[in-house]
Amino acid sequence: VLSRAFRNRFLEITVDDIPTDEITEILCKRYSLAPSFAERMVEVMNTLQMRRQSSHVFAGRHGFITPRDLFRWAERRPEDYQALAEHGFLLLGERCRKPEERQVVHDVMEKCMKVILDANVIYDPTHWPFVNKYYQLVEALNLKEKIVWTNSMQRLFTIVGLCLEHKEPVLLVGETGSSKTTICQVWAAVLEQHLHIINCHQHSEAADFLGSLRPAPPGSSEGLFRWEDGPLVRAMRSGDIFVLDEISLAEDSVLERLNSVLEPSRTLTLAEKSTGEMVVAAELFRALATMNPGGDFGKKELSPALRNRFTEVYVQPITDKAEIALILGKRMSDTLLPYAAKMADVLHSVAALRKDSVAHISVRDVVAWAEFMVATEGRCEGDISFVHGLDTVLLDGLSVGGGLSETSVEGLRAACMEACMKHVTTAPNVLQTPFWNLCTGIEEPVAPKTKGETFFFSAPTTRGNCSKILRGCVLKKAIMLEGSPGVGKTSIVEALGRAFNKFTVRINLSEQTDMMDLLGAFLPRPSEESDDGPRFEWCDGVLLSAVKAGHWVVLDELNLASQSVLEGLNALLDHRSSLYIPELCCEVTAHPDFRVFACQNPLVEGGGRKGLPKSFLNRFTKVRISAFTFDDLICIAKA
Repeated sequence: VLSRAFRNRFLEITVDDIPTDEITEILCKRYSLAPSFAERMVEVMNTLQMRRQSSHVFAGRHGFITPRDLFRWAERRPEDYQALAEHGFLLLGERCRKPEERQVVHDVMEKCMKVILDANVIYDPTHWPFVNKYYQLVEALNLKEKIVWTNSMQRLFTIVGLCLEHKEPVLLVGETGSSKTTICQVWAAVLEQHLHIINCHQHSEAADFLGSLRPAPPGSSEGLFRWEDGPLVRAMRSGDIFVLDEISLAEDSVLERLNSVLEPSRTLTLAEKSTGEMVVAAELFRALATMNPGGDFGKKELSPALRNRFTEVYVQPITDKAEIALILGKRMSDTLLPYAAKMADVLHSVAALRKDSVAHISVRDVVAWAEFMVATEGRCEGDISFVHGLDTVLLDGLSVGGGLSETSVEGLRAACMEACMKHVTTAPNVLQTPFWNLCTGIEEPVAPKTKGETFFFSAPTTRGNCSKILRGCVLKKAIMLEGSPGVGKTSIVEALGRAFNKFTVRINLSEQTDMMDLLGAFLPRPSEESDDGPRFEWCDGVLLSAVKAGHWVVLDELNLASQSVLEGLNALLDHRSSLYIPELCCEVTAHPDFRVFACQNPLVEGGGRKGLPKSFLNRFTKVRISAFTFDDLICIAKA
């Protein structure tokens, strides 16, 4: 609230809601709608404003619809009542996060428009000419991620496509691993437009999107600094697609800078630039954003003013066994195909047993298990791969990162394993056997002796921990190790690095760590004779250097770092395997040999450690490092 002393310097004017008859007139004259269409739309608005959303109680009468939503609906210019109702439901109903709220919009739309809404028709890409045109092209594309056309994926492709057709900014809200970023990449590929993806974090600044004054390259005649457009400005000029990933992590004060870009005028004034240039978006420019729902560690909702500028789409959680089986079947060979239905059944059972706030099966987990089965095909028995794959992807890491104690998840792990063992004939104790004894092509690590240091791999618990880490290396995902202090988390990774001749870089994180420490910065460079003054040059940070060189990186004490900084690494940890450097306006793709290991103590150990959200943890293969027993200590001491 502004202070009285400041407000007293203004002439305050209260802007009332627009009267109903005036809204009808605006719809008719501005959007050239028939009066009967406008009256039906206003009737829908009045009816919905008498209802209240349980998920947005404080939004009051504007929970379901606002005048801006009404004008966006009219902008689509439907041709008949059926199209009017379908577009209205997609705009107003698909943002609702609860089925009962979506049903309210559905019923009101049918009652006021006097039509029947069939979900099978609305979500069918072939029902919409613009979407159908590009839907036919997807299979011909050579995409990095194979697209499986489940009902959920078709729905998402259709809704996002209609928004892009009408130049609407899209906000995708959904649980982690529900294909939010993937659908943005698919649409950019079929539209043949360059895609700019920016990962937001708490330290994101407006300059990361818009641009700033940056050191001029050596030999430049432009002086010491020059203006460099940011990715948003370059996307607006070139007509590209711009995606703000994890938008809710950035500060509201930074995001509000984008308001004018999200309005129909699609303009941006660069006040930071000395010329105060106004940038008008090219015809093909499109803006999208993704976020997870609020409620998890560090997650928050966007302000109502910013959310209302987007066409919000709630990406529904994936729970259907048939969809999971379809995804698995498309990613596995004919030999492994019989396991698809079994895997879907187990994943569905695990999701039900976990009793999370939202029942959801992450597509990342589904794909990881399928990739594990494919990677070990022909190298070990199918049933063994089935059990070890489930333990690698889900069960071993149930207590990792979320603050749950080991005793609290033992019962859950046992129940999940019982559901798994119903589908295989292998012995239950197969998980106690070192994985290199079960799978060919994985070598048992041999302790190296360099610089007088000796690593001892033969202690029983150490062998088990090594086995789980090497098993996790079958997948191309980052690996998170969690265990009590002194159990050898960092040492075991460094020892494995030496055993397999991998250069290992250790980065100790803390509350003060920021992105500049990891990625690099512009620093003064030594003067040369040709220089006419001081010059700056870019120096890679330790993480960026490792990404380029293909080294192993150990992020030590991961949960001591600010979560917002860690979320800035999301693109490096998922299927994109890349880092965007705002200062250089470029994206760096990771070397094929690059791998991330993260080490942390459990949240319950205290000491300033923070819980990590599911969206971040889901990008790792989680490994629980067991503590040494008395026999282990005796074995190590004798060695």
